[in-house]
Order: sequence, then C-alpha cells, then structure tokens
Amino acid sequence: MPEKGVREWNYKAMELTLIGLKEKYLRVLNLSEIKQLEKVSQLRQEEKQLKEEEDVSMLIGENHMQAQIEDITLTTRIIKDPYPDYEGVIPKDNTKTLIINRDNFTEAIKRVSIFSNKSSRQVSLELSENSVTISTEDPENITSGKEILDCNYDGDPMTIGYNAFYLKEVLQHQYSEEIKIMLNSPLNAGLFMPMNQNDNDNKTTLLMPIRLND
Repeated sequence: MPEKGVREWNYKAMELTLIGLKEKYLRVLNLSEIKQLEKVSQLRQEEKQLKEEEDVSMLIGENHMQAQIEDITLTTRIIKDPYPDYEGVIPKDNTKTLIINRDNFTEAIKRVSIFSNKSSRQVSLELSENSVTISTEDPENITSGKEILDCNYDGDPMTIGYNAFYLKEVLQHQYSEEIKIMLNSPLNAGLFMPMNQNDNDNKTTLLMPIRLND
C-alpha cells in the first residue's frame, strides 16, 4: 500500500498522473477512476475550468487539496464535522403569502429608505389584502417617507419591520418578475422566493424582521 503523505499530481490531456512525493506505487488514473475518489471530489469543479492540453499541478494531503492552474490557485478542505442542520432554522408555519412585483418593490424600498434612520435603516411594511404601505420615520432628523404599492396578500392585516439594506439585498437576488414572501408574524423570519423556479434551482432566502419603534 502507498505511504500516507502529501502527493503531487499532474493533470494533462484528460489524465491525472501521480508524479511524486512519499509514494511507493506510481500509476495513471483515468477520469472515471478519479471521480470515485471522495477525497478529490472537488476536482469535478476544477475540471470544468481546464482546457484539453492544460497542465495542472496538484498537492493532495489527507484533509486538503491544492491545484495550480496557470496563475490561479484552488484550495479545498474536507469537512468531517456534521453538516449544519440548516432546515431546522427554516420556518414551517409561515402561511401568510405576499406576492408582489420585485422591481417595483425594490425601487420603492430604495426611495423610502433614504429618509430612514442612518443607524437602524428601519422601514415598515403595512400589509393589507391589495396593497402594502412602505414607510419610515427618523425623529432625530425630522424626516419621513411613505409609498403604497399594489400586491396580493392573503393573510390578516399586519405591520412588519425590516432593515432596508438587508431587504434590498434579498430582493436584488430574486431572479423573477414577481416574488413570493411567506410570513407568520412581525417577530418571525420571512421566507423570500421567486415565483418561477426551475426544478434544479429551488431558492429560498430567510430574512429576520426588526422590532418596530413604538
């Protein structure tokens, strides 16, 4: 059996060749064999960046791998710890649905947030069946802003607050003309998702609200 230690590989013309350090047995692996090696599974992503005749220098350790492609260095590490239970933080009881045009909503948030407090960036969304009222107020500078947009909302009337900066970031990454926001209460996280999603690209974004000033 080969000794444990750092190994250096050379990838050329669709072959991965073991060329060096602390190994007793040298051999050439084809791509089908490479893909079966769990410790170098990250190679699949790196492989897409290669030209057919491009050389790659690789260092593979027990927990790390590094690849040099011309002036690009790629480093990956095996994570042995349990994967975080991200599904545990996604609310399951958000039954109130808000459907709204993404661009109109984003632009309204940008305009209204100009008048928000510079520290909290707080904006409030007052939801009713056919409209959402976006408002903010900064008592320190005696400024306020307000806009009303059409929407489709199927829950009880509710007012919920968000940090305008984070809300804009979420909206700008929803690649759909209309977005769906699943809500529960003013104190629970909201779920943002595009109305039209591909089967292989199911995207959900979670955003925590902020407590509104009385």
